[in-house]
Amino acid sequence: MNQPLIILFGLMLLAMMIIYLAKLIFRLKKAERDLTTTQNPDLGFVVNTFQNMVTRLKESEDELRRLRVMAEERADEIENYTEDVLRSVTSGVITFNLDKKIVTFNKAAEELLGIDSAETIGTSCNMLFSGSKRVCQMLDDVMSDPGPCRRTEVSFRKQAGDDIWIGLTVSALMNRSGNLIGTILVFTDLTEIKLLKEQVELREKMTVLGEMSAGIAHELRNPMGVISGYVELLSKRLKKDSHNQEIIQGIIEEINGMNRIITEFLAFARPTDINASAVSLPELLGSIIQSFSKRFEDSGITVKTNFSANAPVIMADDLLLRQAFQNLVQNAIEAIPDKSGEIAVTVRTAKPFVEVAIKDNGVGIPKEKVQKIYTPFFTTKERGTGLGLALVQKIIVYHGGKIEVESQPGLGTTFSVFLPLHPEKKGGEG
Repeated sequence: MNQPLIILFGLMLLAMMIIYLAKLIFRLKKAERDLTTTQNPDLGFVVNTFQNMVTRLKESEDELRRLRVMAEERADEIENYTEDVLRSVTSGVITFNLDKKIVTFNKAAEELLGIDSAETIGTSCNMLFSGSKRVCQMLDDVMSDPGPCRRTEVSFRKQAGDDIWIGLTVSALMNRSGNLIGTILVFTDLTEIKLLKEQVELREKMTVLGEMSAGIAHELRNPMGVISGYVELLSKRLKKDSHNQEIIQGIIEEINGMNRIITEFLAFARPTDINASAVSLPELLGSIIQSFSKRFEDSGITVKTNFSANAPVIMADDLLLRQAFQNLVQNAIEAIPDKSGEIAVTVRTAKPFVEVAIKDNGVGIPKEKVQKIYTPFFTTKERGTGLGLALVQKIIVYHGGKIEVESQPGLGTTFSVFLPLHPEKKGGEG
């Protein structure tokens, strides 16, 4: 039992004692009047003794009242202090009762999950974490075995539609008597850490692939130069033989194709140093779309743009971003086989990123191939080299961003590029 309740209970007992003593004093007063007539010598002593006792009881009552006020003030201070702590910590803190209903939901939890606490207090764990049954199962595990904490990482979709990664710990919530009264969940946003980890892993892979590509390119370029020289010599000696000239021309075309592949090898292998400057994505994309205007007209493709009016200027490498987005627009054009296609280009702010989405209604990508499209040399095109999207990913990753794809066969594909609003200085080998 806590201190305020003990004091209140004492006050109730004191009140009962006072009532009892009041009745006793009334009787004593009456006895005093009766005894006065008999001039009893012990009367003054008895009366003074009871009056002193009543005075002491009244002082005790005042002291208990003072202690009660102090206890209430202390309880308010503790409650306010607890609220201040929960409000000040940067980690999200949620407490649940034994029925897995939310009891408290601090300010950091509101900001991290994008939810108003007024909407969540009293709701169930299943409603809050509907996309991850693992979290609610952890609450059950802790209530069954309150000893160890449980830790995990889960994906959470905010009301605004953004997905974040959170790392959370669930532990038992005990009262002063050591009895289980619920569970407490503490979590932090791991989205940027996850992205950083993915970027590091991608950059390591790209470094290895780049070195491999450079080695292959140099090994191929030398013999290709020798073959080109022999073909040129044969062409001079067989000028009058039209049939042989056709064969030689075919060889030359294949050599040119190989040279194009080697050039792309070297572009992928080349170190990526970001020369950052102020870039307006709507202006950059607008000029790219304009450069493809003849292709759009010849292919019967309609282009729609939706550039956010408040799209911020970012610090990025204009030339590298232009190369990346040109590749994505080129892919969108080639994915549309008929004359009734449509490409939509959208720019919007999705903090802490700016998102550029390029959507087409083309043939789409089979589900089993979506995870492979950034792999060097993998292609779904008949004459593709498989380096275009690998190079796009490399450019975006070295800008501190990420690229995602959604595709349905027969319905089209959307590439979403996320570039940081305030990137750190990037660049390096790869």
